[in-house]
This record gives sequence, structure tokens and C-alpha cells, in this order.
Amino acid sequence: MKILKNKKGFTLIELLAVIAILAIVSVIATRTVFPYMANARKDAFATEANEIIGVTSDAMSLISLGEIRDNYTIEPTGTYCFTLENLRNLGLLVKEDEDYVGTVTVTVNGNAYSYAISMSNGTYNVDKSGQINADTDVNEGAGEDIKTACTTS
Repeated sequence: MKILKNKKGFTLIELLAVIAILAIVSVIATRTVFPYMANARKDAFATEANEIIGVTSDAMSLISLGEIRDNYTIEPTGTYCFTLENLRNLGLLVKEDEDYVGTVTVTVNGNAYSYAISMSNGTYNVDKSGQINADTDVNEGAGEDIKTACTTS
């Protein structure tokens, strides 16, 4: 019978200590990373809202060139209104996400155009004129008052 005197390996206590240290490190890392992830999502939403405003500007250019029909004015105000679905149907907005709903209204004052977006993706919402800033303009929540259709009111 051969007896092993030179045992190699870790004891159970050593393994448990390593697991406990890894758990503590992962908790600290998680608490640090999650706020950055939430801010990145808000920044992405604001970027998408600004891109949709740009797409709407493209639609206005196509209307002025006569490339697409002008079916988007709201009478009697003369304001233009585009739903996200309109922009998808025109082939200008390629984002197919069904959760994104909203409208972009365009007010024409001479040669100047001003854009107001009202948009939600179920997690964040924005309802503002001009450029969108993630820190000040993007709100959490579905945005129950977000306009999803163009109306005269």
C-alpha cells in the first residue's frame, strides 16, 4: 500500500475565501457600472430623437423639391406633422422598433423651420422643441401624454 505524503491542492476554506472575495468585487463593480449603463441608454435615446428630427428635416427638403407629396400639413395652422410611422413609410426612418411612437411637428416661419418632437420608447420619453439633451430633456417612463398621431389641436 502506497501512502501519498505530498498532497497538492486547495483546502475548502481557501476556496470559500476566494469565492467571497470575488463576490465582494463583483458587487462593487456592479454598483459602479449600472448607473453608467442607464446614462448610456438615455444618451442613446436622445441621439435617436435628434436623428429623427434630422430625418424630418430631410422629409421637409423632399416636400420642397416635390419628391414627395405634401400630405403632412395640419389645417388651418399650416404646421407640418409627421408620425414616426409616416417617416418609416417614406423610407427615411429605418428604425423598425415597434416600441418607438411619436410625432415631429414642423413650424415654418418664412425660411426658418422649427422642430418639436414628442416621442417614447416605453422606457424613456421626450416632448421638446429643438435639439434634445439627454440630461435635461429625456424623462423616464412611458410618457402617457406623448402624441402618437397628428391632430389639429
